[in-house]
Amino acid sequence: NTAFLEDVIVKSPKIMVEDNFKGSAQFFAAEKIMIGKDAVLKYPSVLCIVGKSSENKTITVDENSKISGAVVLIDDSELRNGKTFIKLHKGSMLTGEVFCTEKIMPEGIIHGSVYARQVFHDAGAAIHDNCLADSEIDVTKRPAYYVSVPVLKNKNKRNNGVFKKIL
Repeated sequence: NTAFLEDVIVKSPKIMVEDNFKGSAQFFAAEKIMIGKDAVLKYPSVLCIVGKSSENKTITVDENSKISGAVVLIDDSELRNGKTFIKLHKGSMLTGEVFCTEKIMPEGIIHGSVYARQVFHDAGAAIHDNCLADSEIDVTKRPAYYVSVPVLKNKNKRNNGVFKKIL
């Protein structure tokens, strides 16, 4: 892998980021985003799926990958089949925010906030709803410079800003 992306916006129905990728980008997909093993997405990276369709939507971050930014999955459809979710594999780390109108399986470390309809844990033989296992979520470890994604509408508090690296 010799590609390096910085300050790039990628838009496609499905996005697959290969193992060992390094860079910062904002990825917008309609159906699926997959981040390979040992990838590093620097701040202010974004993984985002927003929309309404009958298709299942998934964002998957594989083992030992590190993301600094936001992971957003918003499904406006009426369908609730349990197949629309975010999965952070063991050893993965997210510094920032997760916003999901469906389910999230956080097996990794999250230094930041998580907003989700439901959490779940896949133990292999069974899937446990409303269960956190093998995960760490700590908002106090999110850096002070982090700018929140303006997903939640709050008229009393302004929490958005320019997503650009300053040298």
